Amino acid sequence: MIASQPRSAIVAAGSRARFTASAKGEPRPKVEWQVSTNRGRSWKRIMGATRSVYFVVGSISRRGDEFRALFFNTMGSARTHPARLTVRHVTNGQVTTAAKALAIKNTGYRRATPPTVTLQPTSVSLTAGSTVTFRAAASGTPTPTVQWQVSANSGQSWSNVTGGTASRYSLVASVSQKGYEFHAVFTNSAGWAIGAAATLTVSAAATTTTTSPRVTTAAATTTSPPVTTAATTTTSPSTTTTTTPSTTTTTLPTAGSTGVISTNDSKTPCIYIDAVNGVLTTAELSAVEQATGVNYNCIEVFADADPTWSDWVNPWPTGTVSDGWDAWLAADPSHQLVLGQQLIPDSECTSVCVDPLVWELACATGAFNGYATQLAENLVDEGAGNTVIRLGKEFNGPWENDYFGNTTAEYQAWAECFAQEVTAMRAVPGAHFLFDWNPNTCTQDFPLADAYPGNAYVDIIGADFYDADCTTGETAAKEGWSNLFLIPSVQTSLSDIAAFAKAQGKPLSIPEWGETTTTDDAVYMNGVIGVVENDDVAYQSYFDCNCDGITPLGSTIPASTAAYEQAFG
Repeated sequence: MIASQPRSAIVAAGSRARFTASAKGEPRPKVEWQVSTNRGRSWKRIMGATRSVYFVVGSISRRGDEFRALFFNTMGSARTHPARLTVRHVTNGQVTTAAKALAIKNTGYRRATPPTVTLQPTSVSLTAGSTVTFRAAASGTPTPTVQWQVSANSGQSWSNVTGGTASRYSLVASVSQKGYEFHAVFTNSAGWAIGAAATLTVSAAATTTTTSPRVTTAAATTTSPPVTTAATTTTSPSTTTTTTPSTTTTTLPTAGSTGVISTNDSKTPCIYIDAVNGVLTTAELSAVEQATGVNYNCIEVFADADPTWSDWVNPWPTGTVSDGWDAWLAADPSHQLVLGQQLIPDSECTSVCVDPLVWELACATGAFNGYATQLAENLVDEGAGNTVIRLGKEFNGPWENDYFGNTTAEYQAWAECFAQEVTAMRAVPGAHFLFDWNPNTCTQDFPLADAYPGNAYVDIIGADFYDADCTTGETAAKEGWSNLFLIPSVQTSLSDIAAFAKAQGKPLSIPEWGETTTTDDAVYMNGVIGVVENDDVAYQSYFDCNCDGITPLGSTIPASTAAYEQAFG
């Protein structure tokens, strides 16, 4: 039963429109969004649009497009009313009045400016028992808050200093604090800035004895300043005490996998199939295996339709016993899921999705770690502790709930959020997850390093790569493999991502790939096979659901299927 209908939207060209819908049912309905470009006469499924919220960037070419949501479960399906997209055009460099108001509303947070450090603390040498004061300052709009941090291991990790929330921080030095480093972290709604580190050098004062019966000693008896650590292992998301995104002090648990995918060039063939109504059956999997000649121990699945945190922490494939996924996992210890999982559920993607930095900064400071812990615990309990998690998959796509934004501050906050959730999940006993950092090659271009969480938090670097040039839309058969693979005008081509993975010492993955025409494209198929054979590749997964315009392997593309079977069968 449809609970809420999407509303028509009016946006300025280049701004994002947001459509939302919801439905009730048992079992919980899944959703896919559809678009009509001919006033509702025909509808087409939107690839990847499988959450209750759908975003689209307004352009004049999309003016008048209609969108609706299809909800379905094992009992049936229901569609919402269509919602129309109206796009206001720009004339002589000016936005029409209505569109201008919308643009201001949707992007007003960009008036804020991130902090800039204007005063750095200086290193100090003194004797134990003396008082030292560090000073720092920063400008920014709104006025930044400050949190002092201390490192006892030459800057390898940092912890918040209790009470260190003013521009000046004072303490009485002790010998045990010799070599400690202090810096200030400034934060506002536009981002953050970390000041330079100041080193504290403490020497013990010699005991002074006089002829007087009274003997005084200069040795201090104070201890190091009390600090709080940023890492949280509680399951409640509200119990974290950190206020800045760089406060982890615990040693990260090592990554690992007990499945067929590893970080050692495992080249595992995986598959995404059309599990009707979300139910995995032996017949469906056997049909794909017969068509391809591959015995799949790895299946890809998406857990995107998560209205609330309670849904997010218990993904439907493993949380519903009757749908066949649990049985498949239990049938063989080498069976493994590749799980597409957003950083946040739909409930966090309300008005803040217009301002990604709002939820990103909250997540970057550990606010969602309790939920990440619960997610990991549930996966382990349900026999999916070896899952490869595409955490925040295709984060550079504006259709995603956890879209990373379009400023460097947003990219960095998104990356810190990723690191926080990975740290929380790895700390769960029995967890052997591998985390795949996975941009899309055919959407928003960006410098890869700007949104990279760091090697400590990433096990695999992925690239979704379909048979369509990002700039021309042509297939490899029409314009050649090099044009599809390289695309010199962007920074997120498959070639770029493969090179970035190699530079980080990480294996590559191709979590989504497939032919976009019913005519065999041997150029594309052999090109992907060549990447898998010649590069360090953890896994690849053909998008074989016969949906979203992707041609399934089999009789429709026999030559490509034969090449696929020869390479991976």
